Amino acid sequence: FKLVDERGPDSKSYMWVYHTYERYGSVPVYLYEYRPTRSTQALREFLAGYKGILLTDGYEAYHKLEKERCDELTVAGCWAHARRKFAELVKAGTASSKTAEEAVKRIGAIYHVDNMYKEKSEDERLENRKQSVKPLVDSFFEWIEELMKKPMDKGGKLYGAVSYAHNQESYLRRFLDNGIIPLDTNDAERSLRSF
Repeated sequence: FKLVDERGPDSKSYMWVYHTYERYGSVPVYLYEYRPTRSTQALREFLAGYKGILLTDGYEAYHKLEKERCDELTVAGCWAHARRKFAELVKAGTASSKTAEEAVKRIGAIYHVDNMYKEKSEDERLENRKQSVKPLVDSFFEWIEELMKKPMDKGGKLYGAVSYAHNQESYLRRFLDNGIIPLDTNDAERSLRSF
């Protein structure tokens, strides 16, 4: 289908994707919504009546909606978004790439240990997360906290990557309390490539 923005060719619009998690043999569902805005109102309207978990990037509109509906919604953070900011620095080979390499390595360890139980039951995954993954996550955020105390160029990409992880900590930790929450939104993002 063709997407037409009635406001004109120079206007900016957004494709929102909502994707159900396909764990335990359920059929994945992808819903796309074309909107002229990225405001919280778009989320309010589409998610009216929904109760559950939202796995998202760090966009503030999700967090705002969770605050409005804290008894109904839980926002979990996407580890791929945190990793990507560091991986870009590694790829660029900047002066801060050693620190970025360490971040990528630490996040990779979190993925590795969590993925060892990917095909296990929700309870087994949760137990693994509590026993084996949580110490890695704790160590990562202790390291991030130490980095935040060091002098960094506030306009630099390393500071952007470190502060993103720091600011998203509570959301990035949410998967530790629920065996069904995936680590990232990669499935949903891949589904957007066709657009």
